[in-house]
Parts: sequence; structure tokens; C-alpha cells
Amino acid sequence: MINELFKRNNIKYIVSVDDCYGVQDETVELSELIDEIVENVSSYFPIIENIGKYQFDLGVLELLPENLLRRMITDWVETLDSQELELFGDQKGSQLLISEKDTLLTFFSELKDSEIITEYIPLDSIHKAKHFLKSQINEMWHPDENNQVLWLVDRDFGSPGSENEGLELLKEFNNDEYNWNIAILATHSTDDIEDENQFNKFLDAVSNLSTSKNLFWKINKEFIDKNNYLVFANEINYGLRRNYTYRITNFLTDALRAGIELAGTSFKNIEQSTFNNIVLNFSNDEGVSIVETLTRVLLVLTKYDLNQKISGKYEDIAKLISGYENLSTISLQENEFQNLSEVNSFRKMEKYSDWINELYYPVGFGDIFLINDEEYLFVSQPCDVTIRGGGDRKIKNGLLLKISDSKPDHESFVRLSYYKQGEQHFVILKDELQIDLDILDLCSLNNNGCAKVPINTLNTLLIEKDYLFSKGLKIRLEIVLQRLRAVYEKKNSSKDALQKLIEEYSDIKSKSGLDIADLIGNYKEREQETWEGYININNFKIEANYISYKVKRLTRLEESVTTSISFEHFTINSRIGLPGDYAKEYKTYNYKLTVKDPSGFFGKESTPLLPLPNLLLRNLEDKAQILDALQKVILQVAPTADITQLEYSSKGDTLTLENTLFPISIKETEYFCTIKKDNLKIPTTLIFESCNRFGELISKNSEILSKDNLFKKIYKVEKKMININEAITFKKTEFNDNIFVFEYGGSKLLTILATIEKIDDFRYELVLGFEEDAVAITSLIQ
Repeated sequence: MINELFKRNNIKYIVSVDDCYGVQDETVELSELIDEIVENVSSYFPIIENIGKYQFDLGVLELLPENLLRRMITDWVETLDSQELELFGDQKGSQLLISEKDTLLTFFSELKDSEIITEYIPLDSIHKAKHFLKSQINEMWHPDENNQVLWLVDRDFGSPGSENEGLELLKEFNNDEYNWNIAILATHSTDDIEDENQFNKFLDAVSNLSTSKNLFWKINKEFIDKNNYLVFANEINYGLRRNYTYRITNFLTDALRAGIELAGTSFKNIEQSTFNNIVLNFSNDEGVSIVETLTRVLLVLTKYDLNQKISGKYEDIAKLISGYENLSTISLQENEFQNLSEVNSFRKMEKYSDWINELYYPVGFGDIFLINDEEYLFVSQPCDVTIRGGGDRKIKNGLLLKISDSKPDHESFVRLSYYKQGEQHFVILKDELQIDLDILDLCSLNNNGCAKVPINTLNTLLIEKDYLFSKGLKIRLEIVLQRLRAVYEKKNSSKDALQKLIEEYSDIKSKSGLDIADLIGNYKEREQETWEGYININNFKIEANYISYKVKRLTRLEESVTTSISFEHFTINSRIGLPGDYAKEYKTYNYKLTVKDPSGFFGKESTPLLPLPNLLLRNLEDKAQILDALQKVILQVAPTADITQLEYSSKGDTLTLENTLFPISIKETEYFCTIKKDNLKIPTTLIFESCNRFGELISKNSEILSKDNLFKKIYKVEKKMININEAITFKKTEFNDNIFVFEYGGSKLLTILATIEKIDDFRYELVLGFEEDAVAITSLIQ
């Protein structure tokens, strides 16, 4: 796997930068340890005593001459193994570094011997690594597209403040000069950078690499080992993919930057006649925002110049993409972070224009409105809705389709994707709403999209900051405000007239005894109830010196998507009637089958489910066919099942069978019990045979016990005749830790212990135990 990975990516060399390469060998370290113990022998007494193995008296060590003390300590240290040496603080770190160095060098040496790489170099400091990168690597290895270098850089270099020193070297690779060097952060400390999201946040927090995060990845040094080839290859593969991602996206952003610069130059030097056509003619004639038109022209120029830049270096980016594709074909056990929210946010930005209110766009095709707390999509044809230069349009009412977060039970809908994260939405093609466009136009008046206007504006008919609006929209809003003022004045006039009636005829009462004020009050309430929920120009509210409607523009759906929905709506509403079909077309359904597990009957949680083979059915409404197909499936896996008692429930594409179909034998008897909907039926005869005195009590005391809530389950009372049921039904909830107790008058008469055990696939056995209190039962028998 490593061979294929390195070969495809032309990795010929490895540079390993780690402080473990600077550690001295074990002999030198042991001598330093001996020196330290001899110099501070009393402080090492606890460790020496803990390890043992010594044949000297600790109490006299401090009194010995130095040469004798050194000899005794040396002899003792040489008897210790590596684990015992780890008890010495500084020595522990040294031993680990020595072991780590040996592991790394062995690994790289094997890669070289296997001709997977040509050469490798270990460096023990960031300073040496920077010098090698800037002054030596080009002369030694000549890195290029066919000779790439993998850098494995330690994160922590041991000394205080150097916990992330490796990042100082990573910053050097953010330079086109070092394109053929791939950097991986190699560290034992990966708890805080386990997945891609954590690693990216880490780079943001501790470095200035936020704009080039994809250049780098990390690997736990434990996996740089000959015993972890697959994991090593997996992490390197992921690092290479991030590296490719950075180089591809960087290529495009560089091209975009150049394209924007060229487009900006062309746009800034646009001819005056062209600008006049855009601002004065086209925008006003078509009734669109001038800013929208200018943005459109700039994007046209940018797209053209961007693609010109890309075409000039198309071969380079094609090679990068091909390299990335080659990586994705290598079969590795990856566990990569899937940031679906990011890709979904890109698609949402592409489909929805959330900024239309801030730019004061006129109402247009694809606008989404919140009307009376429900959402609607505006689908009136663009040519009918467009505001012309004189402020007029072809239609007075707009057509909207309801948006629902519940999937309808019919097929007249279109799924609205990427609308809100984590939710599904549907445009209901048959749920239409007609609304006065003058109300919707008020949404363009405010940068929050609300259909409201200050009362003072109605008085003056002066639009605040009218320069925010195109010529046509400004005229249109003035027309709307004039109409709204007339409606407002008429409503106030009616209000004044009613108040005058109250004042002039206050002494008149109706036959029911109500005065004129009461009658008018009742009229107003009825009027409000009648118009509540209706959106029309007369039904506004006055709040905080504003006239407002329960209407708000939220966003705008991309035009091509809205066109597709509009076409579906047209198709649904223009179908020619056809003769009714008295038959139902066959449909195919693939169901998942589960059955309640009898062995979980006595559990406190809900009964667990067992999977069965999936079932392919045609025509959901044919119940007989479903039962027939279910019986065949069940008999395949449980030939002894009682399919005559088959019961099931359905939820979505899952059918759940009741466990009544399983024959449950009672251990060491010839009897069977049944389970149905959390009820267990046990033959009465079995209980009486096992508990003679209890059976005698039930027979002789039937008059009294049949009236007791606990004992009622044993009896069947019909026409004043008391009989004993053939089986006793126990509810699942009546068992406490698998125990049921027949109790009367404070005495426990019979205790039943029960459990269900699986004896084979879809075969179960009820295990029963009985404990009867003969003394208590005898005292009750009459």
C-alpha cells in the first residue's frame, strides 16, 4: 500500500524533523544518571528503596567516600531494566526518545531498502530543518513534480514554550517555491487535533496558517512504524489529498484574483453610453434593480476573464485534479471528517439570495414570503410582475404556492432542497394563494422585508431615502402609498362615523336591551373575526405608528429552480380530464420485517425486535396478499410458528410482527404458553398441578376471590355462574424482576418466578418456579 501511494505521488525522499535524533545513547545517559544519584544520593532513597535489588545499607550511603559510593551505585544501576529506569524522571524521557529514534530510523531504513524511497534525512531541530529547506535540498535532491519530498515534522521539541515549535517550520511551506514538499505534523499529542475540524481550529488558534490549512495534516508518531503500514499510508494519503485541495483551490483563487483585477479594470473604464444603457434604460425598462444589473455585468466580465486565466494554465490544473483522483482510487480504510454542513451551505448560497431585502430589490419571481406565519413561493410570471419605467405592471394580484415542512399524502408537490438546514420542505402545487401585489410591494420598502409603512409617510407621501430605489420601483411605491392612504383615511372616516353614532344615540337601546355602543362594539368584533387571517389591502394593523401586514419577504429562490417549479405547477393545473380508472395500479414495496423478541418480555425496557428476511410486496392495500406473503416468510425461518395467529403493525417501510406466532413451550411440561401484546397466558391446570393447595383455595373460595382485583384474572363470571378460566393472563407490567405474587389479606399465597429462554432460532421456552405458603392458604380455605 505504501509503495503504491508513494509511487503514484512520486514521493522519493523523506525528511524527518524530531528532537529524538539529538538524544545521546544509553551509555552516556546512564553515566549521567549515576552522576546525579551520587551527587544527591539522599533524594533518591525513596526510588532506590522502591526498586530494591540493592545489597547495601541505605543509612550509611551518605557517609561513604565518593569513589566507593560511585562503585556501589554503578553496580546497582547496571542491574536495572528499562522499566525500572523509567522511574527516574529525566531518565524516562531519554529512554523514550532513544526508543523513538530507533523506531523511526528502522522504519525509514526499511522504506529505503525496499526501494520505496531513494533517501531520507533525520534532523533534530527546526533551525537545521529550515537551513536544509532553504539552502541544501535543491542542490541535493532537486525536488520537482517527479521527485517530491515528504516532511514529517515533530510538534513538540521538549523545552518549555516549544510545545508547537513544529508549526514554525510548516509556515515555510506556504510558498510556491516549495510546491514539491509535502508537510505532515508528526506528534504523540493528537487528542486535541483528532479529526479534521479540530485540526483546522488548532491551526487557526496557534498559528497564522488559517489561509493555508489544507497544506498540512497530522499523524500520530506511534503509526510511523513497520507494524502500522496501513494506518501510516492512510494518514499520508489524507495529508496528500489536503495538499492537492490547497493547490487546486489556490490555483483557482489566484486565477479569480487575476480575473477580478482584469474585469475590474474593464468595468471601471466602461464607456459612458454603455453605463447609460444599463442605469437609465435597461434597468428602468425591465423593472429590475440597477445594482443587480451592474452586478450582473461585473460577474459576466469576471467569469470571462477568470476562464481566460484558467485556459492559459489548464494543463497544470488538470494534472493536479488527475493526481487527486489517483489518490481517491487507492483503497484505504479511511475515517475522514465529513463536513456536510459546509457543502450544503455552498448549495444554499447558490440557490437562495438572502440579501435581496438589504439591496431593496423589487418583488420578483421566486421570492419567498412569510404570510400569516406560513411560507409561500411567488410564482407569477416575471413578464407580468416586472415593474416598468412608469411604475405599472400587467397584473394586480400575485400567485403564490404554499411551502410545507410536512410531506403531503398526494403527489402534487416539489421538494424544496437546501432551504433550511436539517429540515425538509415541499412546495405544494395545489395549495395556491392570491394576494394583492400592492401589499407585497411594501416589503421592498424596508431592508428587513416587512410589509409596513410609517403613518407619517402616508401623510406626506414622501419616501425616506428614495435614492435607494430604482425609478420604476420608486414610482410604484408612491402609487401604493397613495392607495394605502386612501384606505387608511376611509377606515378612519368609518371609525369616526361610528363614534359619532355612539355619541348622538347613546340613549337608544335595542329590543335586547343593548345600547348603540354595545351594538357597534359587537359589530367590530364580528368584523375582526370575519377578516382575521385574510390578507387584503383593507385588513392592516396599526402598531407603534406603523401600518403593517402579517407579510415578510424572506429570500429569493434561484430563477431556474423557480421556473422548474412553475412548470410543474402549470402541468398539474392544465391537465385534460381523463376517464376514471376503476382499478388500482400495482406498486412494489420493499419492507423491513421485525418481530418482537419473546425473551425480552420480562425486561423493563420496550420489547426488543428481531430482524426477519426482507419482504417484497405489490399493492400495499391488498391486506390478504400481505398476510399470505408474511406467512410464507415466517414459515421459512420458523416452520413451527402458528401463522393462524399472525398480527402485525406497520410504520413507514417496517412491518413489526407480534410474538404470538412463536410456540413457547413450558419447560419440563407438555404445556405451551402464548404472548400477545405484552400479555402472557399460562394454562391454569399447570399452576394447579404444581400448587395443589393454591388450586384448592381457588376452587373453594371462588365467591370471595372472584371479587378481588388480583384474583379476577383466574375466574370467568357469566350469569352469576363462576367458572375458572382455562388460562390465566398476566400483564408484563405485573411482573417485578420476573416475579408475580398472588397476595390476599397481607399474606403472600403464591409466588411465581418466570423467565423466557431462547433454545434455538425462533424457538423459546418458559421457565417457571412456584412457591406457595401452605400455612397461609390453609387458613383461608373455607
